[in-house]
Amino acid sequence: MSDKALDKLAVIGAGNMGSGIAQKMASEGFDVTLVDLDDEKVRRGLEIIRTTLAEGVERKIFSADQAEAIQGRVR
Repeated sequence: MSDKALDKLAVIGAGNMGSGIAQKMASEGFDVTLVDLDDEKVRRGLEIIRTTLAEGVERKIFSADQAEAIQGRVR
């Protein structure tokens, strides 16, 4: 067993659940790769994350800087 900490992960499936998991893991500081069979689904998943973060900023759950940092950790 290794002592190396986990800092990167992939989420398989970019739908509502997958994008939510990716956003949560990114908010915890992980670099996340969102993966799906169809690139359009990945784009849609990334858009879900953008929308959710924008709503979070509007509701003062996240600062704009936090939302940008979270979004920057997901690809």
